Amino acid sequence: GKRKGALCLVFCLLCLAALWGFLNLDGQSEFTYRGGMLMFSLIFTGIVALAADAELGIGKYLDILPLAWIGKRSYECYLWHYPIFYLFDRMGWNGSMIFVIIKLVMTLLVSCWMHGWMSRSGQMRRMFWMSRTRREAVGLKERKVG
Repeated sequence: GKRKGALCLVFCLLCLAALWGFLNLDGQSEFTYRGGMLMFSLIFTGIVALAADAELGIGKYLDILPLAWIGKRSYECYLWHYPIFYLFDRMGWNGSMIFVIIKLVMTLLVSCWMHGWMSRSGQMRRMFWMSRTRREAVGLKERKVG
């Protein structure tokens, strides 16, 4: 009803505000450190809360394949984006849209590599730490401590 429409409107306005901030704010702006970060933290909190609201159904659109793929690698993207962007800036490779695209592609490539590596190392860890039953089945004895 009316509530759902109002919440959808709020969601759209919050997304527009976030987009405006993404395009216009930088780390050198006084506004960023005098309430801007807090304001955008609250904006993103509202976006997440509304996306998670089952009544609105916004969350189902976030499950589409490209977004789900990025979501599974978001932590790795978070870890790698700053070093890659910093390196490009220090080398003077900025100021052109092609460099922005290259930085994003490099971030995704390194993030995919790390995601795959972490997944494989997790599988190896699980194989290494076999269950007690498996260890006994292959003849490994537990060491007694003390």
